[in-house]
Amino acid sequence: MIRAALQGLGVMQHIDLSLQPMLADGRLLRLMPDWSAPFPGFYLYVPSREQMPPRVRALMEFLVEKREGVAKALGRPVQAPATGG
Repeated sequence: MIRAALQGLGVMQHIDLSLQPMLADGRLLRLMPDWSAPFPGFYLYVPSREQMPPRVRALMEFLVEKREGVAKALGRPVQAPATGG
């Protein structure tokens, strides 16, 4: 979808997060901005961090690392993960 939009072949709907560099440098344009609701991001809910399977912990750490990298690249403050309670 992204490649086709970059080539001018049509309109697409996609998550902002992956399009930020292309929107910032003008390769893509936002259509109907009044209808584009902000997307706060994804959330990962786990029952407990105490006995979390290693695969789930690895996924969680990977996602947090990626989120921090994107935030830094966009010049946004990095938010600490919610701890739940």
